[in-house]
Amino acid sequence: MRPKVLILGGGFTGLACANELSSRSFDVALVDQKTHFEFLPNIHELLSGVKQPHQLRLELKAAMRSLGHKFAQGKVTAFDPKRRTVTVAGHPQLSADYLVVTLGGVDTDFGVPGVREHAFGFKSVDQCARIGQRFERLKKSGKDFHLAVIGAGLEGIEAAGELLRGPEDGRSRCKLHLIEAQSTVLPERGGAVSKHLQQLFEKESVAVHLGEAVSKITAKTLTLASGSRIRSDLTVWTGGAIPNPLLVEAGLANKNCWVPVESTLLHPDFSDVFVGGDSAAPPEPVSKQAYNALDMGKVIGKNIKRRQARLPALEYRPATKPQLISVGDLDTVLLAERFALASPSLAPGKELIFNTVMTQLDQRSAPLRIGSVLARNQQAASELLWPALRQRDLLKRARQVRLLR
Repeated sequence: MRPKVLILGGGFTGLACANELSSRSFDVALVDQKTHFEFLPNIHELLSGVKQPHQLRLELKAAMRSLGHKFAQGKVTAFDPKRRTVTVAGHPQLSADYLVVTLGGVDTDFGVPGVREHAFGFKSVDQCARIGQRFERLKKSGKDFHLAVIGAGLEGIEAAGELLRGPEDGRSRCKLHLIEAQSTVLPERGGAVSKHLQQLFEKESVAVHLGEAVSKITAKTLTLASGSRIRSDLTVWTGGAIPNPLLVEAGLANKNCWVPVESTLLHPDFSDVFVGGDSAAPPEPVSKQAYNALDMGKVIGKNIKRRQARLPALEYRPATKPQLISVGDLDTVLLAERFALASPSLAPGKELIFNTVMTQLDQRSAPLRIGSVLARNQQAASELLWPALRQRDLLKRARQVRLLR
């Protein structure tokens, strides 16, 4: 009888793990509340219409069927890591020999009044598509309007950059505010990179508010901790995520803590329970980026096979891969461990990564995969490449690569 593997979460880690396991050797089922995998690193492009929702999604049922695996759509309401049983809304209780937990985090408002009622979240395709629709309506209104992006970390920078995409005369009626509670833009990096990004936004007449926390949000205004008020017709909240409460309820982690795991991504207290993606806190700290989540999924899949074969487990070692930050069509910044580069000419690199990873994760039949690749490339050419080639100023800047130390 094939051992059962139950994967909770259809994100990067869950899908990579499922792709690693053969249906000939394992009875695999993946559970997710959503019907689709979503390529979250590029959801900011939904704000400007450069991407459409379907381009950032893979249907999970079809993806699992192509692998010979099962898919159960529903919300995980509880699970027992000791018995490896899972309760999913609308399904009989599920059980497995191996449990893979990749539930990630959940949005938090940090107790700020009005976030949930009046701000747009920035954690899913649906949320970003709604921001794009609202933005489009404001542009078509013929009236002056104000936008506010709360949080100047990676998500906030890419959101603000996308709201600035397009010809300068098209932004004349729009005033954009970028608000960050810490003292720098992109506080996780700091230094010359943060300074470069701040100067880039200020050059585009963005009001950058640093060291300013938001204390209240209403339908049309933001109140800062200093007491000052800002008008906002569209507020984007890119506040961080906190661990899924189910992780605490199941006894995998302490409150407000990510799940501690061994270097093999096994939980130290529960046999045959692996934790990966944003949920996991391995011995060597890692950034919560898609490439780390993908690598975790592959290692978990390999370790399930090795555990079944009674072979020593592999250790997960975080890769030191460069990261690309898109600032609309204004600039792209490549972050490496010891240096950073900035140039609009780096923008195709992000699109290349998107297409490469989506193709790797999509294990459907060849005609469907090829059709998706062609559609994505056609969209990229029409929305990203040709507009860039028509802008002489952008081409001039594309030849200039800045080294940011």
